[in-house]
This record gives sequence, C-alpha cells and structure tokens, in this order.
Amino acid sequence: MRLKDGGDIFVSYSGRIGKDIDGTFKQTYCVFRDIGKEHEYRKQLIHAKELAEDASRAKTVFLANISHEIRTPLNGISGMFSLLNTTTLNVEQAQYVNSAASWCPGSQRSSAICWT
Repeated sequence: MRLKDGGDIFVSYSGRIGKDIDGTFKQTYCVFRDIGKEHEYRKQLIHAKELAEDASRAKTVFLANISHEIRTPLNGISGMFSLLNTTTLNVEQAQYVNSAASWCPGSQRSSAICWT
C-alpha cells in the first residue's frame, strides 16, 4: 500500500459490503493491518534458510573430498600389506603385518572401523 508521503508498507486487509434491509448498497467496511514486520521476518527466514542450505552443500562436498583423500592412500597401504604378506617374513613380522592388515578393507574386522 502506498502512503501519502510516497512510502510503501505491506498490509493485509479484509472487507465487506454493508447493505440495507432491502439489499441496496449502504457502505463498505475495510480493515487494513500493517504486516511490514512479518514481511521482513519472512525475508530474513528465507535468507537464513538459503545460508543453511549453502552450508549443508559445502559440508557435503567437503566430506566427499576428505573421504576420498583419506581412502586413496589407505587403500594403497592395504595393497602394500597384501604384497608384504606374500614375502618371506619371520614370525614377529608376520604377526605385525597380519595385525595391521586385519584392519584393512576386505578383512572381517574392518566393517565399522576401517576405510571401506
């Protein structure tokens, strides 16, 4: 709604037509309510929602990237354990390799902890 001074405000309104007993038009009843604050709150809420969605997307991208950056070298280490296990090792070395390899992808202990 435009004010006399040229400024604008957001309003909600309701109205009805008043009629005489015989149904002829008598007058109009209108109520205007300033909803400028509600409109501003709605704009702020939309802005906050957009910021939260942007942050969520950034988090998703970050986690995907960091997950890849962690998995790639760990899979290389896993491969090296497999290769090392094919060499001649003394008992102590074999225990160390088997212990380390048990936490690698494909082992039975790795389901919840390793980098699969």
